[in-house]
Amino acid sequence: MKEVNRNMNLFERWIEKKYLGIKNNLALYDQLSGTYNYNWLNLIAREKYRNRKVYITVIDLNNFKEINDSIGHIAANGVLLMIGEKLLGLTGVDKSVEVARFGGDEFTIFSETDISNYIKDDTLISYGSHCKKADESLDSAINIADKKMYKYKAKAKKEGLSPKLVVKNTKKELKKNK
Repeated sequence: MKEVNRNMNLFERWIEKKYLGIKNNLALYDQLSGTYNYNWLNLIAREKYRNRKVYITVIDLNNFKEINDSIGHIAANGVLLMIGEKLLGLTGVDKSVEVARFGGDEFTIFSETDISNYIKDDTLISYGSHCKKADESLDSAINIADKKMYKYKAKAKKEGLSPKLVVKNTKKELKKNK
């Protein structure tokens, strides 16, 4: 396992130097949330987790458009930063945790253990988890976790999760985290 990690570190550095050529890996990090970005997912994670078991958790912010519209884009960016920091904090539970902002308001977590029990169940996010088998493709595993997340989101809406409630709770969280 040490040899695999060492080879992955060499591979990551090679990719960064050879193809990205950007100092401090800026091309691999999301400047807003502080997490890895979609480039990292495509260039590094695909290779790193090929033929390896890994837990994948997909997280989506609930009603993010309404959050943007009601508190403004700058404050909504603060929400993305807050969520990114909380997700990166999961490294305290599992050192293998790697977080990437997959797109707009969606994040993907990779870990050697199932960390979904440590994700706070609240109105701000919906999530779905899947354990990728060594012989399963990363795309397939992310797709399964994504489908579970959308089931979770649909269930929350059915149980009364409204955009107004999400916006109200988002404002509370932002005040609490200042």
